Amino acid sequence: MFLYKVKNLSLNEVADRLSLKDKRTVNRWLKENNIPFYKIGNRLHVDEFQFEFKRQQLVVEKLMKLYPNQWFEIYDVTTTDKLMVQAIFKLFQPRPKANSVITNKKRKFIK
Repeated sequence: MFLYKVKNLSLNEVADRLSLKDKRTVNRWLKENNIPFYKIGNRLHVDEFQFEFKRQQLVVEKLMKLYPNQWFEIYDVTTTDKLMVQAIFKLFQPRPKANSVITNKKRKFIK
């Protein structure tokens, strides 16, 4: 049986990773991105995996817009956490490559 090892981040650590100074902005970002936070002792924490997974989703969505045919290869090469790459692969299945050749076939209609 595999147990998921939970690692927590304090809101100060989240603020550092997001390069934010205001805790209200951190709270708003977490709420907007549906990341639950909870109290341990007298401090608020979030699950590190959920936080990082959401950040990676946002990166992948940008890559998909910029490089629709190569986004997964670019993401895979630039990401050191291969377990995160597998999780992103499950969420965003790479689409078949778009055809770059346009054909000019006319449709024939029966009269």
